Order: sequence, then C-alpha cells, then structure tokens
Amino acid sequence: MSQALRAAEFPLPLSEKQLRQLQIYGELLNEWQGKMNLTAITDPEKIVLLHFVDSLELAPLIRAERERWPAADISFSLADVGTGAGFPGLVLQICEPVGRLLLIESVRKKTQFLRAVVERLELSGVEIDARRAEEIGRDPACRAQYTAVTARAVA
Repeated sequence: MSQALRAAEFPLPLSEKQLRQLQIYGELLNEWQGKMNLTAITDPEKIVLLHFVDSLELAPLIRAERERWPAADISFSLADVGTGAGFPGLVLQICEPVGRLLLIESVRKKTQFLRAVVERLELSGVEIDARRAEEIGRDPACRAQYTAVTARAVA
C-alpha cells in the first residue's frame, strides 16, 4: 500500500500525515474485508487509484466552493450518501477536510467499519448515520443542512 500511495498522482499535494492516514485506512480496509464485503477492489494499487485518487477528484471543487464563502461563520459541510467503506467522504475528510461530514450508510456492519476508521484516524467533524437516505431527507434536522452532497453508486 505504501508504494502505491507514494507512486500515485493525487489531484492535490498531500502531507506525510495524510499519506500515513491513507495507509492506515487502506490497512483497515483490507483487515475488515475479511469480516465483511466492503469493496470488490482489494489490490493495493487499485485501492489507491480507484478509491483514494478518484475520491480526491472532488477536492478542487470543494476548495473552490469554500473560497466562494470566505466568511468565518459559514462552514462547508458535506453529506456522503451510500458511503459504503467511506468513499469519497472519509478520503476527503483526511485530505481536504470539510467543516462537517455526514456519512450515510444503511448497512450497519459497514457503519461499524466507518466508526473504526474515524476513531483510529482521530478524524473530527464526522457523523455516521445508519438510516436510509430517503428517511434522512425527510428529517427536518437534516434537510437542506449541507453545502454539498455526494453519491458514488447508490442502489
């Protein structure tokens, strides 16, 4: 995983700490993959390319959106619908942190994995919700509360 991370062409520069966090994330992904089906992609090079680099393609858009709202009282927030193993939400929180991140994943076993990653990487501003997206959308506390919403492949 380490070699794949160092060889990857990310769409933004990453610090040693961010690379280390992605390394740990990849290790946790492989470890938990033995317990549950998190992703069909298990090759380290493909994890880096198809999950990490792909997730970070959104980083320039997030940065541009944040620059549109420079006032300190307005913070950028992101809801990631059907996040699965945390893509793209967790990768973005590691490499281009948003003020508040909501990971929406209705499969409870996957939310256990997400909590383990958040705890291990000591990520702040992350909330995990195991309800279905349509239920969250009807919740007045969640409706229209996020600057942006992502969804990679939601059934």
